[in-house]
Amino acid sequence: MDAFFQDVRYALRTLAKSPGFALIVIICLALGIGVNTAIYSVVDTALVQPFPFADPEQLVILTTTQPRNQVERLSVSYPTFRDWQADTKSFTELAAIGFGSQTLQDGTEPERLEGASISWNLFPMLGVAPVLVGRETDTAWLVNTGAAQRLFGRPEVTLETMIGWTADWVSRRMPSLGKDTHFDVRDGNY
Repeated sequence: MDAFFQDVRYALRTLAKSPGFALIVIICLALGIGVNTAIYSVVDTALVQPFPFADPEQLVILTTTQPRNQVERLSVSYPTFRDWQADTKSFTELAAIGFGSQTLQDGTEPERLEGASISWNLFPMLGVAPVLVGRETDTAWLVNTGAAQRLFGRPEVTLETMIGWTADWVSRRMPSLGKDTHFDVRDGNY
């Protein structure tokens, strides 16, 4: 053990004699450790950790092909999806997702926003719960909150308005996504 401490003392004395070299060594070590940590995090998230879905090993992607036009993965039309959904006997459930983009023009420079159209059953099929905000409609937008706040600013809603929305929601007996709201309990705890 004495030899180890002698080696450490010698290394520190040598680095102290040439501070420029010591700085380069420290920067190289920091960069190497940082890059290794970043790569490990990406590999761990992408390859090691399971997807955050219920039964990810059972998920498949269905596409169509057009060999005549040499197209191997072609998105499916909505009528075809509905036919597959009605006729399937091999799959527990089918959900659709279609990626696309829209151009937002708000008086300044146009901005391209990426988005997706999904079927109503995508989230239940994946076993995840969406974060729902706003009013209930038959259609919805999946929102990139960061982009929305960058483009439009933070939404400013007063507490009085939020209480009004909640009271209106409860008075109309709107669904609560299967979660107990405890609005019927008047003990002051939520």
